[in-house]
Amino acid sequence: MPALYGSVYMLKSEMKKQGKDFKVRALRARWPDSDRVPKSDWIGIWALPVPEDVVDVPQKIPEMPVELQTWEYGTVAQIVHIGPYRTEETTIDRLRKFIEENGLEITGVHEEEYLTRPGAKVQKTIVRYPVRKKT
Repeated sequence: MPALYGSVYMLKSEMKKQGKDFKVRALRARWPDSDRVPKSDWIGIWALPVPEDVVDVPQKIPEMPVELQTWEYGTVAQIVHIGPYRTEETTIDRLRKFIEENGLEITGVHEEEYLTRPGAKVQKTIVRYPVRKKT
């Protein structure tokens, strides 16, 4: 996290000097193995959105490189989970049931967008899946 936040805030500072400031938005994570392993073993890909015209990200901690990726979207199904991360399973099950009941199928990885900090009194997380109509 220090490398990711450090790099994005360095970028923000550089862009602000050029008159192109931007707001650092909510932390996101993709969990590509969430459907294959227990939650305690998930491997996360962490991200912070940056402006689309950014082509390079400064490295705050060189030994922990931060790379620029474009996360494609399209049609998604998503739900807001309110409560601690450890209680997300019921919310995830509700979202998966919604997807199934509406003739959709998941086409990509489990994603979460963290609307509050981990220590917040009330944690809020968007749980998201890319979807398409079943064929």
